[in-house]
Amino acid sequence: MQSDNASYDTLIIGTSPLAITEAIYQKSLKRAVLNIDNRGIIGGAWTTIKHQGIPEVEIGCHIWEVQKWATDFLTAFYNLQLAPLDPPPRLFKKGVSIPYDWKMNLSTSKYIASKCFRLKFKELKAGMKSPARRFTLLPSKYLYPRGGAKELYLRVLDKVKENDLNVRLNTSAETIDLTGSDCKVELSNEPNVLNSDRLILTSLSDIKKIMFEDGTEMSPDTKQVDYIHLHLLVTGSIPRKFSYHRLMDDDTIHRVSDMTFQVREELNDGQVLISVGIHAKTYHAKSQEDLLDSIFDKLKKRKLINKDAKLDAHGFNVFPSYYTRPDLLSKIEELSKGKITILRSTSFTFSFHNRKKQYQTLV
Repeated sequence: MQSDNASYDTLIIGTSPLAITEAIYQKSLKRAVLNIDNRGIIGGAWTTIKHQGIPEVEIGCHIWEVQKWATDFLTAFYNLQLAPLDPPPRLFKKGVSIPYDWKMNLSTSKYIASKCFRLKFKELKAGMKSPARRFTLLPSKYLYPRGGAKELYLRVLDKVKENDLNVRLNTSAETIDLTGSDCKVELSNEPNVLNSDRLILTSLSDIKKIMFEDGTEMSPDTKQVDYIHLHLLVTGSIPRKFSYHRLMDDDTIHRVSDMTFQVREELNDGQVLISVGIHAKTYHAKSQEDLLDSIFDKLKKRKLINKDAKLDAHGFNVFPSYYTRPDLLSKIEELSKGKITILRSTSFTFSFHNRKKQYQTLV
């Protein structure tokens, strides 16, 4: 615990891999840096849980979007062993299955059409530089750590120790005051005030109020979104091998991952570990018993597990996250007059690509 009114050059809210990388970058500039996190563990959404005797299981279905610089950087900086998801991920809608990355073709086409229709050609040119705007015909190789989130999580902890980072857990930022020469951050449930020259937030930071130098006050319309997953430990084969499925045609399941490869040494012969992402509305409307029966039946019908598969164990996991609209994040940066930087963090690899200019100095 730091003393009241502790001061830093840079204060970062969050301890995700992106936030930890940013701390290392800021420290490389000889700045005094502090990361704070409202949770009691480092890692953000890349922490792990204990599941039925397996010590470290990924909390839910993750996927890394295709972005070569980002995956090259992550491989080198965090010393990760990446491998292509096999087979490549798929997307399902109205009974039709397509390669997962073909969704980029659709979103990019819609973006181009929208900008052209409104004659916003300068915005179109700038927007097309985003890694999210691309066309592809052949399925791309989606890389992922061989050990899943566990591998990344352990490497992040190593980096925290190697760089002697200053981290405070179980610490929530509530109010940001920019009316003075520096940033004052009031904390929840304690009298401490943290001061810094600059403040770095992510898209997932939950801030109640920001007071700007010009007298403007903003209460960001941050919404809590629960990521809900069911982990299934099953004895039985997988009829159709898969890695990651995104389901656009199911009111209960929105994604499914085969995590067997991440924990194979922890499993008995014939066991598989499957993670199922559940729509929050459905999760809160049904009992867990009914959900379990329904999901197990759906997985059999979709041939993701065989019909005579035996359920050995299961566990539900709810991970709360927070989202603020992109336009509000841009407004916060603008009104802060350089005191606040936002790390756009809704896509893992794209988030690192957005900081390419800064992070390429680290490797």
